[in-house]
Amino acid sequence: MQTGSGPALRVWEASNPIAGTPAEAYLANRFLVPPWRDLRYNPRTPLGRGRAAVFRPALIAAVREGHRLVAIHRTFLDPLAGLKASDLTEPRMMLGRPGRGAVQLGAATTVLGLAEGIETALAAMRLHRIPVWATLGAERAAHVLLPSRLERLVLLFDRDAAGWKANRQIRLAHQHSGLEVFSPWPPVPHNDWADLLEQMPRAA
Repeated sequence: MQTGSGPALRVWEASNPIAGTPAEAYLANRFLVPPWRDLRYNPRTPLGRGRAAVFRPALIAAVREGHRLVAIHRTFLDPLAGLKASDLTEPRMMLGRPGRGAVQLGAATTVLGLAEGIETALAAMRLHRIPVWATLGAERAAHVLLPSRLERLVLLFDRDAAGWKANRQIRLAHQHSGLEVFSPWPPVPHNDWADLLEQMPRAA
């Protein structure tokens, strides 16, 4: 099901598979490998509105609430360097209203991990070998719509104040639900799972 935010859906449907694009180079530079579920590349992603809009290359992530696309997350890229666009103060931007959605990078089974950013979620999925969704911010994590058949939730947040707060909020929300909740943290001195993966590429 693709019904959702009109502008976001149009960008998503105009986007291409990642293989062979600057988005693949960007992810590969961070040791992030396929599968890239719900990620695409668009060489002409709108930035701005109306006549002020410009079109730039970006990694596009579908934000879904259940199966419904409600928004997209754009990571604008420098296509030559294989990095985030350095000329933008904030190269990561949402289009649409994410509601209770997340970037569903892995198909949930009875086990699901939650991480904050897309890169961190991909790294955590590679390291922990479980499906992981990106909540696009610690402050959104407790509001994400979880699958009804879920039995075990693995919280893979950043090792910082926002991550600890999100961990507490989710544990409180599910303390009487029967859902098993686990909270592995990236080992010191690493702040997140993407940082850990970058430091141990041959071991993952």
